[in-house]
Amino acid sequence: PHLVLNRPVSHASSVSTSTTSRSVVPIIKRTNSSASKQPQSSLTAARSCLQIKLDALVLYSINDSELVHGNIGEVLEDMYGKRFSFYFIHRDRMLGELDWLIENSCATIIILRKPYHIVHDYMKILSACSSIKIFLILVNDEINKRGSSSIKAREKISKLYRTSNVFEWNAKPTSLIHEQLELFLEQNCGSATYVPD
Repeated sequence: PHLVLNRPVSHASSVSTSTTSRSVVPIIKRTNSSASKQPQSSLTAARSCLQIKLDALVLYSINDSELVHGNIGEVLEDMYGKRFSFYFIHRDRMLGELDWLIENSCATIIILRKPYHIVHDYMKILSACSSIKIFLILVNDEINKRGSSSIKAREKISKLYRTSNVFEWNAKPTSLIHEQLELFLEQNCGSATYVPD
């Protein structure tokens, strides 16, 4: 596997306190060439190189990179990073390996910004993973927002993603989302394993 150096932070697919997780990024990165003659071999190499079961895979839109890396991601790392490992990845990237990454994660956290657009390829992958455990973070950053998102919108999202864990983002440590997220992580992320080099 080759290393990709000097990747801009705004386009980095991983931010993690674990050095093991960081080393995963260049190993499983797909080549940009659509004319690759052996896409299967690169995937096989990636699978054999990855030696970690992740605690939480965090998926978000590439358009929300700044929000995630400069805000939500930092809060998650600060609050839970000492107990759980997080692997942040654009959902728009590496769709071919996304199903495999999900299967090798204890839980999946999805960040959706209003108006909560759905990426259909992404949903096909999520629906194919039967054992997936999802926690959804809704981000409503409108200036004139009235409290939280509508009950109807939350019910629709909950049904679509087959989870009752749908909460509006709030950076305050005492807010309901953090109480529920901590419980979710404790219940689902105990089996993460790390293989020493």
